[in-house]
Amino acid sequence: MAMYKLQKYNPDKLVWPAIASVKHDGICGVFKDGQVFSRDGKPILSIMNPFAPDVIVLGELIVPGLDFAPGAGVVRRKTLQEGVHIKVFDVIDPDYREMIYADRLLSAKLMVEHMQQFGIDNTSLVDYRLVRSDEDVQAWYEELPEGSEGLVIRHPEGIYSPGKRVWHVQKLKRMLTMTAVVVGVDRADDKKGVQTDMVGQFWCVDVDHLEELHDGNYDEWMFKVGPGSTTHEERTTWLANPDLIIGKRVEVEYMPGGGYNKPRQPILQRVRWDHE
Repeated sequence: MAMYKLQKYNPDKLVWPAIASVKHDGICGVFKDGQVFSRDGKPILSIMNPFAPDVIVLGELIVPGLDFAPGAGVVRRKTLQEGVHIKVFDVIDPDYREMIYADRLLSAKLMVEHMQQFGIDNTSLVDYRLVRSDEDVQAWYEELPEGSEGLVIRHPEGIYSPGKRVWHVQKLKRMLTMTAVVVGVDRADDKKGVQTDMVGQFWCVDVDHLEELHDGNYDEWMFKVGPGSTTHEERTTWLANPDLIIGKRVEVEYMPGGGYNKPRQPILQRVRWDHE
């Protein structure tokens, strides 16, 4: 399902003022043609599409009161579920794709208000505000409550650009860091599923749980880490010579809200060559 891809926050690439909105920590839903889909086009069956069939609505699906992992579990169930809430952040008219974001946000606001007047209370608009500088963004970011993944910052005149990374849509999200040890590597596949000559993922374990790993608890404590900031040359070298990276300490960045002793969406930031 084509959606715009969010750039990592870089205030130097933004045009001010901009519109910032809360990024809720949920599952992104695409409401289209009377159905609900995930970001990658898979049907979502836990909630019905309450919107008109002639628009595409984008919203974050959350379960108020639940953290990401249990909430996402509810959203991913194959039957209708109570308690799933839609946080609308964009509305696209397929016949007028040149509409700027400020106008799309106004359309979303009016649509949600109209629905609430008719008693549809599982839908609301994301909180948003006009920001005039990086200082405004950082100040709001520091105020965000638990359950928020971060902020999305958009140029008010930005055009909906599905499938593209554009600088007028950026995300500033909460991230944590940990030190881990690489214990294995997996080969990367290309978009057609053909194996490549470089590492695609690293198998890691938190340094605090190395003893558990030595006791044989591999499934409980090992997790996969994306290549992150590593270069093509490094990943090619490490696949050909895995001993150069296995056993090394690495700095891993990840999102809050993981479960089962696994960090959520971990990516490798740097190798700690200072810890041989």
